[in-house]
Amino acid sequence: MILVDKTKGCTSHDVIASLRRVLKTRKLGHTGTLDPDATGLLIVLSGKATKLSRFIMSDGKTYRTMIRLGIETDSFDASGKIVSTAQVSGISRAEVEEVLESFTGEIRQTVPVVSAVKVKGKPLYKYARQGIDVDPPEKTVVIHKIELLSMDTGDEPTLDIIVECGSGTYIRSLASDIGRALGCGAHVADLRRLSSGPYSVDTAHTVDEIEQLFQKGAIDDFLIPMNGSCNDR
Repeated sequence: MILVDKTKGCTSHDVIASLRRVLKTRKLGHTGTLDPDATGLLIVLSGKATKLSRFIMSDGKTYRTMIRLGIETDSFDASGKIVSTAQVSGISRAEVEEVLESFTGEIRQTVPVVSAVKVKGKPLYKYARQGIDVDPPEKTVVIHKIELLSMDTGDEPTLDIIVECGSGTYIRSLASDIGRALGCGAHVADLRRLSSGPYSVDTAHTVDEIEQLFQKGAIDDFLIPMNGSCNDR
């Protein structure tokens, strides 16, 4: 198991391709995609450890996200096309916290149109690229906790929140729904995965760091045995 701190601008597949080159092995796989604009913990499994994938993917996740209020995009994040804007004024912290609380527990989400979820055997993002309208599916997810760290009501109003959630949760969809509940629309401006199950980004390494450690022969500094854990290290 390798804990990777994914950087912004690369896909999860890019991370796997880079590690295959660095570690000179083909049998690698990740346990939960991060969007290209997102950063943070990406758990990569190697060799026989790939058999653990389904167990690790089912673990709960923790994210920190910056939600930009007043602007909705088609992808629910900053890379998408703006579909609506609204004036943001008069929203209090108490109102925000009340809305956030309403999204805890078991909720229904609409899958983002720019995602890898398949409809009729084809990923939604491919329909989006071709300009084909498709009704995205809905799914039930669990939000364990939402904490409002801070809010900015200035020229670019934002909410800085931490979300603890079950597997399969789309933070982009959550941000969009929060914006609509506040009556102004919103999208994810920044997203970072902090943890997955017992594993934290605090003990992860970037691909560049892993390459440097591998070249030094310090494999034990980034490779976790199948029977080990982050806490053991």
